[in-house]
Amino acid sequence: MTMRVGSSATNFGNKVGKISVETESWNRILKTGTVKVGYANERPFAFKTNGGSPIQGESWDIADWVLRTIGIQRIEPVLTDFWSLIPQLKNGAYDLIAAGFYITPIRFRDINFSFPTYQNKEGLVVAKGNPLHLKTFADIIRHPFAKIAVLFGSATASHIRLYHLPPSRVIQFTSTAEALLGLANQEADLFLTSSISLHNALENSPHPTIELVPEFPGFIVNGHPMVDYGAFGFRKDDHEFRNRFNAALHPFIGSDEHLKRVAPYGFCRLDVPQQLPIEILNMVTV
Repeated sequence: MTMRVGSSATNFGNKVGKISVETESWNRILKTGTVKVGYANERPFAFKTNGGSPIQGESWDIADWVLRTIGIQRIEPVLTDFWSLIPQLKNGAYDLIAAGFYITPIRFRDINFSFPTYQNKEGLVVAKGNPLHLKTFADIIRHPFAKIAVLFGSATASHIRLYHLPPSRVIQFTSTAEALLGLANQEADLFLTSSISLHNALENSPHPTIELVPEFPGFIVNGHPMVDYGAFGFRKDDHEFRNRFNAALHPFIGSDEHLKRVAPYGFCRLDVPQQLPIEILNMVTV
């Protein structure tokens, strides 16, 4: 795979540092009344606008509601690159990931997840007019040279690896905005990522030379579209914190208050997780 990174990503080793991580954070959080929350400035999950407004987004607004419900009054945002969210959480740079993180077995090796807050499938963006006629994931895989843009460290990048495509066909970007710009500049022929992210990004920063592929079915597994579930991330040893967070989060998801808060970011009742597959349930209840 080819990776295209900005200057902020290349300084990763210097930014992480060595921060002491307590075995269990909840006592410290109670004493200080403060939780540090890591985010990656990605619409529509947790982001700031160019005007420097307060952080907003689906994940950020839900985290704010849950943390205040369990008695936390101070929330300190920590901005990082999407692909460094897990390493920095493990190093103690913050206590919680709020970035619309997909629940995956690979990530579960390193972190624990909250109950999911939304369900989603992949979306596809191509050059205007779809000159390569890419309408399904099978079309993408079969194409002899189409270059695929993905986010570095994303679940999509992991899915793509399973197909053993030539490394030259996969280009990894560090943000949705960068990937869309790369597609517009013809560095790639298509971009695969969360359909919710794509709708939101293109609505707020339209590119006249690219477009969404309508009714793209996403990844197909056993004849059915793959559904992904987004959640918050916690350190493996922060059981008390995660359990208290979940106790407030679980009944909140799907409530009128939840839907009112996330509607401005393009989420609706159809995006609320329904009956969870057993493999997802096992990863959010450990």
